[in-house]
Amino acid sequence: MRNILRVVVLNKLVDFLLFLGKLVIVAAVGCLAYFVLSGEITEIKDEIPTLNYFQVCYIETLFRLLLVLGTFEQDALSRLPSWLS
Repeated sequence: MRNILRVVVLNKLVDFLLFLGKLVIVAAVGCLAYFVLSGEITEIKDEIPTLNYFQVCYIETLFRLLLVLGTFEQDALSRLPSWLS
């Protein structure tokens, strides 16, 4: 009974750590995408076309990032043994 409890706690802890990792990656890429698309970074401002509504590109970038991260999370969870999932 003690080992079953350890497995459950470890499983929940790993799920939480995967969620925190996903959150950090989305926040970092979101900040970078915002500054790049809004033209705040002056070094690359000339290379980016003028956008009337950069928020659309920003939201699409975050949505695609969440899809990719969700795919990696499902792939990582599918590699676990059946008695752990």
